[in-house]
Amino acid sequence: MIKLDKVNKYFNRFKRNQIHVINRTSLEFGDSGLVAILGDSGSR
Repeated sequence: MIKLDKVNKYFNRFKRNQIHVINRTSLEFGDSGLVAILGDSGSR
């Protein structure tokens, strides 16, 4: 099992143009199966 708890992601952290793209997100994946996460930023 994979578990992510209260994850945050920033681009340009501690700079004037900082962007907070993931805010306290939690995910849990079971012991079997296939998971794909797609989006504009993740598909390039």
